Formats: sequence, structure tokens, C-alpha cells
Amino acid sequence: MSLPFKNTRSTYGLASISLHWIMALTIIGLYILGLYIDTLDYYDPNYRTFPHWHKSIGIILLGFYVCRLVWNLINPHPEPLPQPPMAQLATKVVHKLMYVLIILVLISGYLISTADGRAIAVFNWFEIPAIPAIIERQEDTAGFLHYWLANGLISLAGLHALAALKHHFINKDQTLNRMLGKHNPPRSKHMKLKTTLAGALLATSVLAAPSIQAADYTIDTKGAHASINFRVSHLGYSWLEGRFNEFSGQFSYDEANPNASSVEVEINTASVDSNHAERDKHLRSGDFLDVSKYPKASFKSTGYSADSGVLSGDLTLHGVTKPVEIQVTKIGQGDDPWGGYRAGFSGTTEFKMKDFGITKNLGPASETVYMELHVEGIRQ
Repeated sequence: MSLPFKNTRSTYGLASISLHWIMALTIIGLYILGLYIDTLDYYDPNYRTFPHWHKSIGIILLGFYVCRLVWNLINPHPEPLPQPPMAQLATKVVHKLMYVLIILVLISGYLISTADGRAIAVFNWFEIPAIPAIIERQEDTAGFLHYWLANGLISLAGLHALAALKHHFINKDQTLNRMLGKHNPPRSKHMKLKTTLAGALLATSVLAAPSIQAADYTIDTKGAHASINFRVSHLGYSWLEGRFNEFSGQFSYDEANPNASSVEVEINTASVDSNHAERDKHLRSGDFLDVSKYPKASFKSTGYSADSGVLSGDLTLHGVTKPVEIQVTKIGQGDDPWGGYRAGFSGTTEFKMKDFGITKNLGPASETVYMELHVEGIRQ
């Protein structure tokens, strides 16, 4: 399926991805070129050519920088992937700091290049006029700042890249894939099936989040403070959303030993609800959930990693049991107004329909199921 031009709720579009990688590769190239320029002496044949390229590419980078800022304002980012609050904060801080460093590096480069009052010729296509020197020894001062700001920017970029690789190879989430254009494929009727799995996995993710002390919790479905939701891209143009209305489960969590946490969930597959009666009827049929033959879906955890926030377990759906992983985030915990104690979590996961014996061919865009779960448990 072709990549959409604009961002969607779950993925970056072609414009955002192109701007990201053009700027990233340009910054890396300019940094390497800048280091090489520092080694040239006055008599080197490239003494004038390479600095000219460096300045020209820097001005072009400024154009892409402005385009990206404007695009981000008119085309919001996709919904963030679940991760711990401190990780979310660190991500935002690093992104904003990188934007600040980029513009500071460009400004200091401009001040170096125009300190002698001469305009910057951009590949001899056009000129960027100079402004009168604003500080004493402007070329030296701006050069000092330019060097250290560039080092800071490239260091942050390296940290950013390492974090993306960690998400991809250790957390195994979609952070890097989204910026590589490997977006969630669209799905239609198949989305209903997703719902079942979403329910099971959603419940599992609840367990993964830490609570204050070792305790057993019952998922509060009676008070409608939990939901197993699914979302399916319809033809790549929009999203279909649904849920399972009937499920039950419990989880336990030991703050002193979080890796010993466990969770079990059972879902009534006939309770699938996509807000469309005819579609729900089809989802319950033998083409998908086959609820008359497989009235229940279930999930039972097999392990939890407190370091990565990943909950592992076995999902049984459509009579097939397969291992799955859920990325879990703790939302909060504390006393409720009725004398009880509650803890809430959210989680996300994905799976392929054919892995659970559902072979209805809806095309390659409908092979993957994406799930979201929001769970509130009452301590027993």
C-alpha cells in the first residue's frame, strides 16, 4: 500500500518522513564536511570550494528546517506510542533541544560567513545578504560557538538514533518503523478479529505496570472502568474502531519483584462491537471469530520485564494459542472514594490474523491487527 502524504493517527506521512531523513543526512554530511574543512590549509585546492559548499548547503538546510516547522504546525504528529512517563518527557526534551541547536548552529554559521560584510552565495544561484557585524571579533566568537553547538547537536542526534534502535530491537515497538514508512497496514472487516486479540492483550498489559505493593487486582468491568479496544485502518483512508463489551480478568503485581507479575483475561468473542450490526454479524461468523465454535478468547501471561515494560504471554484465539508481547504503561494508582484501592494501566500490541487460523483473504493491507487496552483494577 502506498504511503500517505500526510500524517495519520498511527504513522508519519511521506512529507514528514522525507523532511526528517533529508535533514538528518544533511546535518551529518555538513558535520563531516566541517571537520574536513578544519584540516585544510590555505594552499589546498579545496580551501575555497568546500567552505562554499558548506555554506550553501547550510542555507538550504535552513529552508528545510522552516518547511518542517510549518509542516508540523499544520499536520500534527501521530499519536505517541505508549512508554513510561519519564521516557515520554525525555523524548520531548531531546526533540525540542535538537530543534533549538539546529537553528543556533545555522545562525552561528551565518555570523561566521558574513563577519567580513560579504553576502553568502548559495551555489552561485542566489545570495543571502550580510548584516553589519553585531559583536567584536564576530568571526572568532561565532566560530567557537558554531563548533561546540555542532558537537552538541551531533551528540544528541547520536543519542536519538540509539534510542530508536533500542525501541526497535529491544522494546520491539513501532517507533523506528513509523519513521521508515512501515506504517500499519489498512484493514476492514478483519478489524473485528483484531478486537478479540486486542482484548486479550489489552488485559495483559494491565499487569505489566507496577503498583505500590504486592497485591491481587480484579479488572473493574462491572463499573465500566476497563475497555478492550481495536483500531483498523480502512483502505488506508480512515480508521474503524471497535471494542469487546464482555470480558473479565485479574492481575497481580509485586513492587519488590515486578518480574513475578501475572495476568489472566477471558473474553466473550460474541460481544464484539464495531458500532455496525451487519459488520459485527460478519465478524462473529466462520470467516472471522467463529463464535459458535470458539466462544471464548483468553490470555495468560508467562513473564514480564520491568526494564522494557514488555508483558509476554500466551493468547488463545480461534482455537489457536500463540505467544504475544504487550507494551505496557502504568497510568496511576491510589485510593478511591469508596474505601478501595485502584490501579490503572494501558497497553498496545499487534498480531497477524493468519497466525490464529483466520484465513479470510482481505488483501495484504488487512493482515495485521492493532490493539489498545485501558484497564482499571480494584485491589482485593
